This record gives sequence, C-alpha cells and structure tokens, in this order.
Amino acid sequence: ACGICRLTCAPNRHACYGGAFMENIVNVTTPHHPASSLAHDDSKGSDPADEHAGHDMGPATAAATPFKAVDPADQLYPCSIFGEKYQSACYGMQTSVMLHNNGGDMEDAARSCEKAPKAMRTTCYASLGRDISSYARQVHAEAIRMCSLGSQRYQPWCFLGVVKNLIDLNARADDGLAFCRAVPRDGNKQICHAAVGEQILVLTPDPDKRSRLCEGSEPGYLPACLFGAHVNRQIPQALQRVYASVE
Repeated sequence: ACGICRLTCAPNRHACYGGAFMENIVNVTTPHHPASSLAHDDSKGSDPADEHAGHDMGPATAAATPFKAVDPADQLYPCSIFGEKYQSACYGMQTSVMLHNNGGDMEDAARSCEKAPKAMRTTCYASLGRDISSYARQVHAEAIRMCSLGSQRYQPWCFLGVVKNLIDLNARADDGLAFCRAVPRDGNKQICHAAVGEQILVLTPDPDKRSRLCEGSEPGYLPACLFGAHVNRQIPQALQRVYASVE
C-alpha cells in the first residue's frame, strides 16, 4: 500500500500511510471489514508475486511472506520495524494495536507510548486519546479518568486526541470547549484549547468566525484557542511552556 502512497504529494501521502496502518489493525480486529475482503480477494486471478510489488515499508523479506499485522510480544510493532518517514503515521494508529494486544488496558498502553521514540510519544498519546474517546463512549468524565492514567508529562496530548475526536464526530467546537473546561491542570487545558482551535481551523476558512467560535473558551485559555485556529500566529507563552516540556 505504501508503495502506492509514494505517488501522491506529501500531505496526502501521510494520510495514505495512516490509512494503511489503520486498515492493518482493522483487518485484525474486524476480519469481516470490507477492506479485509479486498485484501484477500483471489477472484481476479492476480499473480501472487505482484501483491508485494513496491512494498518497501519494512525489512526485506521474501515476496511470498505475508506481513505480520501485530505482535503481542512487542507493543510498538509494527512501528518498530518501519523507517523514519512512516513513524508519525504509524504511531498515530499504534494505540489501537496496543489496546487490541492488552485487552483495553489504558494504563499499559500509556506506559507503552512512553517507550516509543521520544519524538513519537506525543503522537502516540494523541492516538491513545482518540481511542479513549471511543472506549469512554464520549463520556467526558470517563475519558478524563482514562487519560489521567498516563504520566502528567504526556497527558496533554491524550486530551488533545479526545477533544479532536469529539469535534470530528459532530463538527461542534462548543462540545470540545466543554470538554476542555472539565480537564484538570493548566498544561492539559492549554493543549486542549489549542486542539479545539486547530479543529476550528478545519471547520471554517473565515478568521472572524474562527475567532467567534473560540470565544466560548475558559477564561485564560482563549489565546491558546486563537493560536490553534490561526487567528493569532504568536504562540502564547503558557502554551509554549507545555510544548517545551516534552522537547
């Protein structure tokens, strides 16, 4: 799949890689998903040797060797076998693999994220937040409880993953801001409000409307939302300190 992804421009290529990693775990957890049928459809009589053409995502293997989707002995697999250019897309889905392997143990998944390469730990925590949003059935208190199982250093990105998923589901910025108001601690709130701003940027190209959508922010956190929404381009110092804490 990622051989095909290389033919597209960079942003689309990253999304294509992410889709490949998503289908990898979906094919394991939901074997009757339509993508599984396509991946294993032999009805067209294709040459098995062609199935792996252009496949350079992992170590060199014999063409006929099927790709191992997950490895219960390695919570960072398959990300652990791929090169740098695939890391962000892979770790953006990796907690779905982790939670499949560990039976939904959020604390274990958070600990596993902290074993990822340093540059990928916030991405992994954001992936965890997205999954937590689903596991918690969008119940704010339960999502906050689950994210709080991770270390305080990386928790903000778990809340980022939750709030972005909440807005992705219904395109309502106010729902995201309501979640941010319930989130504990300043660093978590800073990143949460900035994430709402980033989603607002996707929702509308109108800077005045983006500014209005941020107005529901909790007092003190409006600058973070406006920065995320690209209304203000100067990063607030409080938000910068949170970013710096994981550099």
